[in-house]
Amino acid sequence: MKKLFCAITLLFISFPALAANPAPLGLELGVATFAQVKQALNTKTRLTDAGTNAYSSGKMLKGDGTGLEIEGLSEITLIF
Repeated sequence: MKKLFCAITLLFISFPALAANPAPLGLELGVATFAQVKQALNTKTRLTDAGTNAYSSGKMLKGDGTGLEIEGLSEITLIF
């Protein structure tokens, strides 16, 4: 019974965090548009058009990630 209580309590405590969309690099996943991302990140790192994604048919941007201040990052691909 104690384990069930702990699991339910943990669920309710963590629920608000699960409800929010993640926002890596300050851009909310599933919400930020191609234009918003390009405008926000082009000032930090050089992005180039990488064509269309084979699975989602969405546009893609690629860059080397310099200027994003993420240790060990050598390439970034953004898929829309």
